[in-house]
Amino acid sequence: MLSNVTIGKYYKINSPIHSLDALCKIICCILFIVITICSNTVEPFIILSIIVLLACLLSNIPMRIYKQVFLFLIPFLMGILLINLFFKTDSFLLFKNLFQVILITFYSNLLLLTTKVEDLLFAFEKIFFPLKIFRIDPKKVSFLIVLAIRFIPIVLEEAERILKAITFQGEISKNSLKTKLQILESFLIPLFRSVLFRADQLAISMELRFCNFSSGRKRMVRFHFSDTIFVLAHVIILVVVVKGV
Repeated sequence: MLSNVTIGKYYKINSPIHSLDALCKIICCILFIVITICSNTVEPFIILSIIVLLACLLSNIPMRIYKQVFLFLIPFLMGILLINLFFKTDSFLLFKNLFQVILITFYSNLLLLTTKVEDLLFAFEKIFFPLKIFRIDPKKVSFLIVLAIRFIPIVLEEAERILKAITFQGEISKNSLKTKLQILESFLIPLFRSVLFRADQLAISMELRFCNFSSGRKRMVRFHFSDTIFVLAHVIILVVVVKGV
């Protein structure tokens, strides 16, 4: 079911991963993606898999949530598999491509599952602070990124609700081309209307809660010892992988 997809959702629970600073998690996520892309042997992928598994266990999030993430990935993995088989690529390259998608998706989704919207917003604001040199407001850029991320589950929920309504009417079982086009029209038009309305509501809600661009409200980065250790561990792994390339 589309509403079961956890991409972009926040899972409220107490855990060591939840307690890490949002800026720390974003930095680690970027480092993790770089490590995954730079890995050209089996050993780094084994280490990265262990890191992802430990992070998932430490997050205290039920395994059924991660199962939903994997089920969501299956069509994309099948597409990658078919493309690699069509071009007759090397078996290790196929393994590498599949594992890169799985590891990056799980790790980045773990970031979203364990980080509040406001924490993500302030963290992205710190990362995009250099944009002020080009007279670009980092608050607005951060706002757009977080809005897009958190909007994914809303779109999926609306799509599922409309699909259920169409299925209930019994029209979806008809095979004529005209009926199929009518079904497509009755799906897309309400979806766009609902999505635009929900986007406007979400944007107003976020701005009222913590995104008033005209205010000078700031938030200090709360880097603790655990955050520093977490970042250093990723840096060490990156150095080891790069030296081994």
